[in-house]
Amino acid sequence: MKHILSIDVEEWYHGKVISRRTPPEDRFSQIEEALSPVLDLLERHAARATFFVVGDLLPKHPQLFTRIAESGHEIGCHGMSHTNLSDLGPESFAVEIDAFRRTLSSLLPGHEAIGFRAPMFSMTRRTAWAMPILKEAGYQYDSSIFPAYTGYYGVGYAPTGIYRASLTDPGRVDGEGGLLEVPLTVLSFGRLRIPVAGGTYLRLIPFVVLERMLRRVARKRPLVLYAHPFEFYPPTPRRPLHLHERFAVYHNIPHNLGKLERLLERFDFGPVREVLGIGEAAYTAS
Repeated sequence: MKHILSIDVEEWYHGKVISRRTPPEDRFSQIEEALSPVLDLLERHAARATFFVVGDLLPKHPQLFTRIAESGHEIGCHGMSHTNLSDLGPESFAVEIDAFRRTLSSLLPGHEAIGFRAPMFSMTRRTAWAMPILKEAGYQYDSSIFPAYTGYYGVGYAPTGIYRASLTDPGRVDGEGGLLEVPLTVLSFGRLRIPVAGGTYLRLIPFVVLERMLRRVARKRPLVLYAHPFEFYPPTPRRPLHLHERFAVYHNIPHNLGKLERLLERFDFGPVREVLGIGEAAYTAS
């Protein structure tokens, strides 16, 4: 079975916990330095992934995103500004979606994003208004649902496998009129759901334990894993966070690239469009 690997391409300060403690004058770009080792690693293992990109980064780093596209990776939308959906509202979100389309097309003519991931997994029942906007804009899938509540985000009642989500409640199934949903991976034990999708969990869970948990899920359905570039880059700036936040955000960054390599050695990964067999026409145009 081929599994899904995704990278949320955002700067080190984009996350809500970091951004509220990082004034504008302290923000600088490290996206190229942080992402290059990941791209090198994927190339060595002949693996491809979906890169959900914050649109504001596209014109600032054209060579980076040209490399991503020419390497056969998929580019999806992670918003234009990495703003939580609840802070945008429908009108501003529609503007962002259109701006992303135009910006991507300008940089990579003929290349169209067919997948979306909401910043900070902010797609919920309250922000379900984003689903019909995505569908009308031509998106073929969403990958914003984290089917476990973590304290910061999550839709704990959503299905754990890939499903067609309702346009009025993305945590519910609508097999006919909905939008294809690709939720992040959790491991279920009865009613208990344990996040194992990547990100913080990739860094915190010992690899031997993580591999066993992922193999248990992989018996039933494709894995859907994610990570951020800063999580593989030891020089990432440390901000003055609370102890539990500091542990969750920064722990084990120096060893994370090695953990990703071990996953690439043990599982076969690809981008969403390839694993699900959708949207191929959008990526053959030149």
